[in-house]
Amino acid sequence: MVVVVVPIFRIPNRKRGFEMIFKKILWVIVSCFITLTGIEYQISKAEIIMDKAPPDFAIVDYKVVSSNTNGNILDLTFQLFSKNRGDQSIYNVKVSLSGVPKYVIVYKGEVSYPIISPQEAVTSFDTIDISIDNYQQIDTLPFTWNIEYVDAKGRHQKGEIIVNYKRHLLYL
Repeated sequence: MVVVVVPIFRIPNRKRGFEMIFKKILWVIVSCFITLTGIEYQISKAEIIMDKAPPDFAIVDYKVVSSNTNGNILDLTFQLFSKNRGDQSIYNVKVSLSGVPKYVIVYKGEVSYPIISPQEAVTSFDTIDISIDNYQQIDTLPFTWNIEYVDAKGRHQKGEIIVNYKRHLLYL
């Protein structure tokens, strides 16, 4: 889906032809920019559907770091934003993608954090790599994440979060 917002400036006492020329020139500049950079702007938000995560952990959001469309297939690479909700550090945090809709293929579905300090929000260094069948025209994607970590007392904590990811794509 391509959405381009082009402001139209009306100049008093000028013919409409000038507006059309301005619009075409702007379109060429924007098209060249996209072609040369491959930039896709993403606005995304994660909505928690079910939270059975261990008490100190939360998935806050995600950020798409790269994408590529090949026919009806959208390849996405994204990072997770996670947070330690507790008052003690958590260790060896592993977040694994364990359930996706049938039109999503997971190539790399795990991120880890060696330590997350109390109340700290962190971005994963690892990325998640998936492909989505764009033919589905679905704007929300329910993903199930398994979470494991060791708390400050040495106890192993496990849980699950189901997150509904909303994808709003804006291509220049």
